[in-house]
Amino acid sequence: MNTMLLEGEGTAVMEPDQASLIIGIVTNNKSPVKAQEENTTRSHNVIGALKTLGISEQNIRTSSYSIYPRYDYIEGVSTLKDYEVQHLLLVTVKDLSLLGLVYETALENGATTTHSMRLSLSNTETAYEEALSNALLGVQHKARSLSKSIGVKVNPIPLKIVERRIEEGTVFTPFAQKALSAEGGPPIEKGELTITAYVKALFHYVY
Repeated sequence: MNTMLLEGEGTAVMEPDQASLIIGIVTNNKSPVKAQEENTTRSHNVIGALKTLGISEQNIRTSSYSIYPRYDYIEGVSTLKDYEVQHLLLVTVKDLSLLGLVYETALENGATTTHSMRLSLSNTETAYEEALSNALLGVQHKARSLSKSIGVKVNPIPLKIVERRIEEGTVFTPFAQKALSAEGGPPIEKGELTITAYVKALFHYVY
């Protein structure tokens, strides 16, 4: 059987409808117990404030929690400075119009750091199906073009298809506290997300 194996790709571009971001609460104290207590209080304040914005408890999760001593080094001698407690929250925001306000609210209620944010689609299946369809159409077009070039007839229905999926997200850099304003937080540009599907297709041709 005469066959040709071709590769193709297709994309679908959509606006994101949710965002995942990291909000950090960092506290320092010479007493590890007091550092933890202060961090717990701040964390509860941040979580409570975020809930008032309509963010559900299931969309506010602990990403990491750590406590470690910090030292000052003077002329080669280390001296215990204090203990640092870091609590990182992974927050999923379903209403993108609230993103700037989420940052501002968190920082006003005890958060000390904000990390990078990733925009995504809550449901990628529709976009992926479109990308996959475009990939298959593209590889079929390749098969027809190639068959004309070499003077053969190709069956546009593949004997075999292998797919490979890649999702590309938009990542924003951290926001500094000084970037916040009284006008609802920093502006967030949603941008676009590209869903890419790759296919390999095996076609049968005859002379």
